[in-house]
Amino acid sequence: MRGDVRLMNDLPEPLTPADCDLRGLDYMPLFGNHLFGSGFNAATTDAEWRAAITLWWAAWNQVPAGSLPNDDGALCKFADLGRDLKTWRKLKKGALHGFELCSDGRLYHAFICKQALVAWEKPVKERERKAKWRAEQDAKKAGRDADVPRVATGTNTGQR
Repeated sequence: MRGDVRLMNDLPEPLTPADCDLRGLDYMPLFGNHLFGSGFNAATTDAEWRAAITLWWAAWNQVPAGSLPNDDGALCKFADLGRDLKTWRKLKKGALHGFELCSDGRLYHAFICKQALVAWEKPVKERERKAKWRAEQDAKKAGRDADVPRVATGTNTGQR
């Protein structure tokens, strides 16, 4: 093994769960003070900065959210460079600032993942709230306590 290659076992665990899916969410928080006061903003070229912001949006819309595939062809396209791998290779270091390779073979950005978890938590909690409400309504109709699970009737939850 070469010194610059790490085993997948040595890499950190993914920063968002495998099912963290924000596709369809039309916003991503930018945190302007954090961004514009960062070393990234100060050190990158205009082209690297644009590619990075474009990659952040791509990562927000990947599953798991906050991650990107570790593939130059895909990253080049996600950076809105088409198939211009020559330009991608010039911009890659700056554009991938803040991303780290994780044990699932994908690149994750810690700050984006932190925000993705906040955004993902909202619909998860809403689904849990609705499931609890449906169980309570079913229990009322059946004249029993909501904490007592009902016997399956062959219908799937959420298809009422």
